Amino acid sequence: MAVVVLLSDFGLEDPYVGLMHCVLAGISPSTRVVDFCHSVPAQDVEGGAWLLGSAVDYVPREAIVVGVVDPGVGSSRRSILVQTERVFLVGPDNGLFTKWFEFDPPRTAWLLENQEFHLDRVSPTFHGRDIFAPVAAWLAEGKEPKYFGPKIPLKSLERLDLPPMRIHSDKIEGQILYADSFGNLVTNIERGRVPPGAKGPVRVCGKELPLLRSFSDVSMGAVLAYFGSMGLLEIARRQGSAADLLAARRGNRVQLFLGEGS
Repeated sequence: MAVVVLLSDFGLEDPYVGLMHCVLAGISPSTRVVDFCHSVPAQDVEGGAWLLGSAVDYVPREAIVVGVVDPGVGSSRRSILVQTERVFLVGPDNGLFTKWFEFDPPRTAWLLENQEFHLDRVSPTFHGRDIFAPVAAWLAEGKEPKYFGPKIPLKSLERLDLPPMRIHSDKIEGQILYADSFGNLVTNIERGRVPPGAKGPVRVCGKELPLLRSFSDVSMGAVLAYFGSMGLLEIARRQGSAADLLAARRGNRVQLFLGEGS
């Protein structure tokens, strides 16, 4: 049974995700569809890229990952299919797959030019329904990628210039990527690149916070830093919103000190 994994900035209040499900079911009714995330902030290609990167180790091999965070829909930006060592990626060529490529590099890419595998009427504002979903469904049905369009050079694929995590002798510097629905602040500081034994504190928005294991390590309403389930440093308030309390926003600088003091 094929697996299609969906990520978008559509939210669940509108019919967009449901329409993609309908198209997938109409072409490939036996395919299992997994809604990974539809809460990417609107038009936030960079945020979507980080979220996709966090899923690489968990998405089943040979799955078809459809990413639709597409502020350039209807423009000259390309629609692409990419085969990596692990999966197929379907979506806009706008850098959305940048972080995925870091962990699972592309091997072959195709341009989705063959209209035979698009819906009969393609809206200039909804390629998720009219191009990406049908291509994913036909791929799940066993159609070979070569039928969707011509190969394109891997070096031509768009990649984002993602904000760097900088490692110094005494600290690591990064920034806030986004706030989740709980008000937890997700940063670009990756646990796998932090030297063993780093003790904090973490400085953000003029506050110094302890680096701890989990919410249960602080009292109700207190704020802490910890490495979350995606392997990224996060800032949270126990049973509250760290984003609201700290008046934090995307791009705010975050510093993780490697010793016991700052």
